[in-house]
Amino acid sequence: MSNYTVRTRKELRDRLKSYKSTCHPVQKHRAASLKYLENMYWLAIEEFETCSNSQILSKRDLWGELSNYNKTATSGVAGKFITKKIRSVIEEAQHGKCCYCRTPLLGTAYAKPIEHILPRKHFIQYTFHFFNLAVACYRCNDIKSATNWAYSSKSGKKYYPRPESFVEMFHPSFHYYDEHIIFDRKQNNKNHSVTFLGVTDQGKNLCLHLLSHVAAREMLLTNNVGLAESIAEIKSVNDKTIAHCRDEFEQFEEALATSLSFTTASI
Repeated sequence: MSNYTVRTRKELRDRLKSYKSTCHPVQKHRAASLKYLENMYWLAIEEFETCSNSQILSKRDLWGELSNYNKTATSGVAGKFITKKIRSVIEEAQHGKCCYCRTPLLGTAYAKPIEHILPRKHFIQYTFHFFNLAVACYRCNDIKSATNWAYSSKSGKKYYPRPESFVEMFHPSFHYYDEHIIFDRKQNNKNHSVTFLGVTDQGKNLCLHLLSHVAAREMLLTNNVGLAESIAEIKSVNDKTIAHCRDEFEQFEEALATSLSFTTASI
């Protein structure tokens, strides 16, 4: 295993402090916003404990409940203001780049979703844990989905694992990207290429489970504008209209990506 470092407790505390001090665009609403978020945090813990006793995964979408809280409000405490500020603080800490593939985070919030590093489907107790949140590009978030990369020993824990315990996976909040991944993007008038090289166990696993697929899709769609436009058009169709064939469409897109001749390294 290559040598690497984890972020210091001071650095993490400073990042959290930065969020808390600016968690709402209007200062008088910050205390109430933090209180609401704290209540949601403990609700997630309570849901986790209930599900642990019943051995059944929760069907609640607590993050969705946050996002839709006071949805139509134009001021005061509302989910859209809370999530917008979370995204802003984390995006700034990531220097405006995706936490996994390092493409620039451009466009609307839809194009740069808040990523749950330990997926909330498997770790509902960490739904609102600040350091379980990162900002990814749409492509990485879509490919990763609810995939769990953590060791099974991390499951069933009430409190978040320590930074140094993430030896099996790259953790955007705790690890320094450049110590784990080397990437190279090249583009000219005709071609676009991207390669990723993992230099630690965590980096190699990220290449294997995510970045190889990211590279395939990126080059597939960048080098074939017509295909990219067609896929975008299909995705723009109302979800209910294509719900019956969504799985088949995703398999089609994945087959195209994996059949592309591309170069990506995981060793």
